[in-house]
Amino acid sequence: MTIDELIKDGFPTTRVLLIGDIMLDRYLIGEVQRISPEAPVPVLKYRRNVLRPGGMANVALNLKALGANVIPISIVGQDAHGDALLRILQEEGFDTEGIVSVPNRRTTVKTRVMAGSQQLMRVDEEDDEDICESTERVLLEKFYNEISGRKPDIIVFQDYDKGVLAPSLIQKVIDKARAESILTVVDPKNRHFFDFAGIDLFKPNLKEVSEALHRKCNTDLQDLQNCSQALFEKLNCKHCLITLSEKGVFVSSGDKVHLEPVEPREVVDVCGAGDAVLSVVSLAFFHGLEPQVVAKLANIAGGIVCGIAGVSPIPKSNWKEELTARFCP
Repeated sequence: MTIDELIKDGFPTTRVLLIGDIMLDRYLIGEVQRISPEAPVPVLKYRRNVLRPGGMANVALNLKALGANVIPISIVGQDAHGDALLRILQEEGFDTEGIVSVPNRRTTVKTRVMAGSQQLMRVDEEDDEDICESTERVLLEKFYNEISGRKPDIIVFQDYDKGVLAPSLIQKVIDKARAESILTVVDPKNRHFFDFAGIDLFKPNLKEVSEALHRKCNTDLQDLQNCSQALFEKLNCKHCLITLSEKGVFVSSGDKVHLEPVEPREVVDVCGAGDAVLSVVSLAFFHGLEPQVVAKLANIAGGIVCGIAGVSPIPKSNWKEELTARFCP
């Protein structure tokens, strides 16, 4: 694929199996006009409540916006929040057959209290222990059915440390993917950081790498190469992409390394930027784009989403406009 083809036609239809932690994002939106006399906290004059697909579901929305056909596999609780999340996903056009309703476990909900576009606080409702063996068996059965029936081009793990991606499930999925020559990608979190041995593309952020390697990882090229080499040795992965927040993106792929700085832009909200980056780089690597192009695309995707209040997928119109401006000035 060339950049001209990407700008003109987007990513060709790609089947992506997405497995990991799904959640419901809830926004309580209003305005603040005074401080409470009871405590030094703002008083929100409530206006409306908004529900959006969150966690892995936001990755699904990003992938869909980029042209992919998404197969989600995850769990929700047998509760009103789980019912609401399934309904929203169905309204968005997703097949929810792979999402299992689990008894005695809450649907993960992140409630953000917003004064206009300003987030005042967040309240999390969750049960984040690893899934039990019986739930794992059900998820794996759904996974194997998809592989034998509608074989995906890419398998993306989305890990938020909420318990779906237990170590045994991770390894069984990777082993099957390698046997079927399917590209695997992960955005890891701390708990199971090194449980993704054999993954093709490993996409942590710099803070996660520093914590996992028990050392401060700097943003100069040499130190990033050293950190990525340590990850290659521990994980036997093929590609490593490390997001550096305002410093940009670093990619290491075989003997090719590239550090792509961020172009300055206004940041409204960083929520969801990692989801957008994961979606873009997964499709870009699958379609054979060079590491330096992948890094630039990652910065563009993250930058677009950082300009939007709340968790949001990449708007199609913004994506095409930014690609044209950056690659065809």
